[in-house]
Amino acid sequence: MKEMGRGQVLNTLEEIQERHDAVREIEKKLLDLHQVCNLFNIGR
Repeated sequence: MKEMGRGQVLNTLEEIQERHDAVREIEKKLLDLHQVCNLFNIGR
């Protein structure tokens, strides 16, 4: 890690955070979709 340099480490950390945020957004959308599906199933 020392040979990477601080700038590259920070860039990598930022990229990981962006991916983590994207995964959390996908998770939220899947939960919303699950709720919609449950609403349709209740109406049957």
